[in-house]
Amino acid sequence: MDSIAPHERAAPADTKAQLDSFAGVAEVPETVDPETGEVLVHGEALEALARETAAKGTEPLRELFRELTQRQRDELGTAIGSPTTPGPLLMLARQADARSTESPAGIPPAMAAPTVAAAAAPVGAPGEAADRPDALWLAEFAAMAPKPTGDDDAVDWRTYAEALQYMIGQATAADLQALEIAKNLHLRRLREEEPETYRAITQAIAARAKELVAQ
Repeated sequence: MDSIAPHERAAPADTKAQLDSFAGVAEVPETVDPETGEVLVHGEALEALARETAAKGTEPLRELFRELTQRQRDELGTAIGSPTTPGPLLMLARQADARSTESPAGIPPAMAAPTVAAAAAPVGAPGEAADRPDALWLAEFAAMAPKPTGDDDAVDWRTYAEALQYMIGQATAADLQALEIAKNLHLRRLREEEPETYRAITQAIAARAKELVAQ
């Protein structure tokens, strides 16, 4: 070492970049939250955070999704999936819900008994216009199913309707616009068997839409 000139001992400044390039490691540029100044995670770090959150259930995953920037949401889009073709994150969250104690309508505990603060909390990602539907909300709405009562083919429509009305109360305008009630098999059956209960759900949608316009 003593025979090596000092200026030759130090590794080049771009050694790490060269090694990463050789190893095929893609550098993910950092972004900063304009409001908080916090460095936002992307790539594998974001996926790991989403998986850890999904393991706790759909409600925690939805909350995380609402806090993400649009770029982060786009990164997780495939992993979350859609109401008809859920991705691995949404399936993991549903499995976590299934392992927990469910109400008669299949509502996760965090949704079955919402606090006043949670019910009054604003919907959508902070600092962003809620102009895109929440894929998690749509998937949960579509997956909601009434529970059988044990009396022939009868189901518990009352609890099912209460669950949907709660979810409608958490929806954004984009969520309601993307909602396709006519394609929901359970709602079509409800309209035939209990028109008044079905009407209560449609009225809840109209009331929520009016409330969002007023905001």
